[in-house]
Amino acid sequence: MTKYILLFCIVLKSIHSNAQSITLYKDVRGNLFTQAGLDSLIAEKNARVKELGMSVQAVVTEKKISGDTAFHLFTLNIFNAGVQQNDERLRHYIHAPLPPFRFTDQNGKVVDADSLKGKPVVINMWFTTCAPCIAEMPELNAIKQRYSNTDIVFIAMTFEPAEKVADFLTKHRFDFIQIPGVKAYCEQFTENYPVNIFVDRKGMIQDIQNGMPLLYNRQTSKVTEKVSPAAFEKALNNIL
Repeated sequence: MTKYILLFCIVLKSIHSNAQSITLYKDVRGNLFTQAGLDSLIAEKNARVKELGMSVQAVVTEKKISGDTAFHLFTLNIFNAGVQQNDERLRHYIHAPLPPFRFTDQNGKVVDADSLKGKPVVINMWFTTCAPCIAEMPELNAIKQRYSNTDIVFIAMTFEPAEKVADFLTKHRFDFIQIPGVKAYCEQFTENYPVNIFVDRKGMIQDIQNGMPLLYNRQTSKVTEKVSPAAFEKALNNIL
């Protein structure tokens, strides 16, 4: 009899556990979607931006549990299709050592990979006429300010010459350490910009991301000029 009671309890617990597996997706306006509803929404948005060579993806920014329901808070982000294809190339560098370098920054100071070991490092690769690069600069500056009490080193590298970078910086604020004229180093990683590389204290690359995705305005059905820093900050916290 004890055996049957125990078996009954196990079955009952299993049923109860399965009943707790409800998952809903919640957007920034509080609208709720099932998985099927979210898939339908993304398919609709992708149909609108496909001609632009772009795609829409849902990015989960937070997960909350309320009773028997899991709520996944999400934003709809826009990605360039060509940039997504570059992801495969970038993945080969993840969990590998940062390739060595010894460069001179915009102010004439020598920066080399060996001297950076022991500190978390973020390397942003960009160029002056790259619209997505410029779009994420305000967020990059804000993040650098928010983490100013840490020892993270924020570096920006570009293949363009120092003179062009200097002219750009008279018109745009970009607070990272600027290293110009390093075409070969940038091109071993990517030909699509921007790219953000996250390096831990041991000098190992823990993540590489394409530029921060542009946000999609559901009310206007248009891509905005604002970017989402959620994935960037998650990678940043992982190397602290």
